[in-house]
Amino acid sequence: MGAGLLLGPTGCPDVSIPPIGGSGLRVCSADEVAAFRQASSQDVRDDLWIAFVDVGHGDATWIRTPGQIDVDAFEILVDAGDCRLADGACGIPAGTIPDDGGPDGVGALMDFMAESEWGRGSTIHYFVVTHPDKDHYGGVFQIAENYQVRNYATSGKESQQSTYLAALARLAQEPGVKNLTPVEVTGLEPNRIGREGAAGPQTTQTWGRDLTVTLLSANRQAVDDNDASVILLLEYRNVRILLGADAQTPLDERLVATVGDALQADVLRTGHHGGIGTSTSEFLAKVFPAREIGRKFAIVSAGEREGLPRQEVIDRLEAAVGAGGVYRTDRLDEGKNRRQAPGDDHVIMRVTAEGDLTVCYAYPDTAIPP
Repeated sequence: MGAGLLLGPTGCPDVSIPPIGGSGLRVCSADEVAAFRQASSQDVRDDLWIAFVDVGHGDATWIRTPGQIDVDAFEILVDAGDCRLADGACGIPAGTIPDDGGPDGVGALMDFMAESEWGRGSTIHYFVVTHPDKDHYGGVFQIAENYQVRNYATSGKESQQSTYLAALARLAQEPGVKNLTPVEVTGLEPNRIGREGAAGPQTTQTWGRDLTVTLLSANRQAVDDNDASVILLLEYRNVRILLGADAQTPLDERLVATVGDALQADVLRTGHHGGIGTSTSEFLAKVFPAREIGRKFAIVSAGEREGLPRQEVIDRLEAAVGAGGVYRTDRLDEGKNRRQAPGDDHVIMRVTAEGDLTVCYAYPDTAIPP
């Protein structure tokens, strides 16, 4: 079971959490955590909520859109973390292959969703699998088994990985599901990911009340799987969130050349877990053009894995957004192995109907460390 979001039985804070001090980083208040959880039961949601879930080494972004439930308020997953090969979570019978030692990232995701009162059997309206890396698609099997997936999209990049092919086949088995997989995207007229699966020269699609989603890239012709990643730009109340999947230097350069100044965002979910060759200076200059540091955030989704994230990348991010603007899902991973790392560093983002943006860490006790 992953770390819960509320106070434990004793109500005591976890003193092992490293102090945040005067860095500007925030821990969610109990009220903020409660508001995120209550989004599951509200008839109408006014706020956009995004959880950058700590799945260890991997990615999972849970988006809860504004709108009326069962009308235009949607639940969206962008990737779903890794699965543990040996226990059957990857669609392979348990015990048929050796344990790969990888993290049970989807387990942390499922725990987090359950703790947020999002019951199994509920609807995932859009499920985006950004590219054929198992730390992004491995959770497909568990999500499809426990939730109703209505629409899914991938980069369209072909792969011979048996587990990836099995994951896509599992999604295709969902009753009434629509495959919205985009074709190659170039320039400023990306193809639409829409509820009807139509493709055309549309720059945006509405996924929730007043929330627009722009598909910036999904290059099935890319040589490298990472550079085939689905790159999305979300906008709500003039707040822009760029989801960088596993983008590396070639994709960064492509986006700078084709999208240019339109890359500007308030929040960047950084590419490839903050690894070397990501978040280049030229790319960050477009995403975060020089202006007063304030409403700028970078989210690094990473876990216990050597060389990720790279300090030079963290330095570039801090130079772009300030030290108080870089949130990382690996902050509490020191001394843990890859199995123990997931689940303790979720990051919650909120955009209110008034356009106010907040970002904070959701710790088990919701208490600000001393």
